[in-house]
Amino acid sequence: MLNVKNIANVASDREYALRQEQFAGLNMFVDESLMSIEESPCAQNVIFDGGAIKRIEGFGQTVWNWDGTSVPLRQIPESVIELFEYQSREGVEKGYKNLYFSASDGNLYGFELSASSGKVEAVLMENSDLTAQPITYFTQYKTETANCALLGGPLCRPHVFTEGGGVKAISGKNKPYMSKTAMHYGRMFGIGDPAYPQRLWFSALNEPWNFEIGEEAGGYVEINDFIGDTIDVVSFFDTLYVFCRYGIVAVNALSTQREFSVENIYYTDSEIIKGSVCICGSTVLFATRRGIYALSGSSVSCLSNKIKNFFVENPPLCRKESSAYFNGSYYLSFHKNGGENGILIYSTVQHDFVIRTQADVQSMVVARDNVHEKLLVALTDALIILEWGAGDRATTSGVIDSLWRSPYNHWGIANGQKRIKEIHFTASGDGEIQFTVIADGAEESRTVELQQEPRVFRLPFDIAGDLVGLEIRNSYGSNFRVSPVTIIYTLERKAVR
Repeated sequence: MLNVKNIANVASDREYALRQEQFAGLNMFVDESLMSIEESPCAQNVIFDGGAIKRIEGFGQTVWNWDGTSVPLRQIPESVIELFEYQSREGVEKGYKNLYFSASDGNLYGFELSASSGKVEAVLMENSDLTAQPITYFTQYKTETANCALLGGPLCRPHVFTEGGGVKAISGKNKPYMSKTAMHYGRMFGIGDPAYPQRLWFSALNEPWNFEIGEEAGGYVEINDFIGDTIDVVSFFDTLYVFCRYGIVAVNALSTQREFSVENIYYTDSEIIKGSVCICGSTVLFATRRGIYALSGSSVSCLSNKIKNFFVENPPLCRKESSAYFNGSYYLSFHKNGGENGILIYSTVQHDFVIRTQADVQSMVVARDNVHEKLLVALTDALIILEWGAGDRATTSGVIDSLWRSPYNHWGIANGQKRIKEIHFTASGDGEIQFTVIADGAEESRTVELQQEPRVFRLPFDIAGDLVGLEIRNSYGSNFRVSPVTIIYTLERKAVR
């Protein structure tokens, strides 16, 4: 809502104030002519915090808390294909880490603390007989005697990782290729076999490594091909969900395989983005080229109407992406035509969106050291794993360029020219921020130096127009927090003919 009032203590009774009640978030759906100054049709690398805006977090080197000792993760030997979290049974006493990654050389690495150097280093897993093919899944399970994980990929047969015992290929005649797996009620389920793209493999009960086909062993289920190839599988409460390119299938697999049932619960004509499926608290979120959706039970709802143009004007490419659920928000990497790469963030608490640009993400995972939960990010072709919020860098280098823009409209006064006299606000931070007023295509800017303590600013302007907008940018990656603004202006009404 526009809040336009006379100001009692200004120099002239012809001066008015347009007050923001708050910075209310992105709105890329409603036409700008109908929007209030609280909303923004274009905001990048800013977050909305208690009615104010501030620069989004940057990447930095992650510090791993190791049994009371804090040590940084150093450079890794190969670029990352996938990051995996692993909950160790033995803990740090025996040196088994809870973070692993598959690399471009086809090997599996884990982080270990070097006693000689005091550094956390990427170490090749013992007894590895992996082929030089990408590992795309690493799904943990437990036996009576060990902590284990099944790993492999669409071109790499299943292998078993045993804590303290390295990596070995599974035995048996049937060793299906898979790209994603999920444990569900004592069985390992997997999809993504290049030879059988609509097939859901499953293991023998309580033997997640055994895919031999038999009535009392493992087997497979063929998914209807009219919804496309399988791309993901997740276990959520009592249901196994199989995501395909154009739909979702619910599988009831709680007992013997003779009692398995399959139900098509969702169909879309917009392709589901591979890697976007993520369990977020009490729901499952995923993305198509048309938006962000929530799956709850057998119903699907769209969450992204307010940022519809983000998907419509330049839809995300349907390449493999990465997603994570961290601190109550859904993080989704995106790649678009023209080299526009970044992370789309949806708050499941505030139900708003943030666009983080300048990040070519390969993989994300939420991992936990001895003290904190961290969102770790591997960038494409980079030999380092970064932590979200641990620094000020846009990626491995560079500054974060933040922008907030108001709607460009007539403020509900169609027949009057507004002359901007001052902008009032409170701000804090380090470095500089720039305020720019756009009026009928002309621009006028002011730059202010911020301090750590909040300070009230009154910036003078002298620019007029029928259509007016405001931009706020940071300079050289500066950190900032800006409260809602008040715009002082005079009004010259046009004669009505």
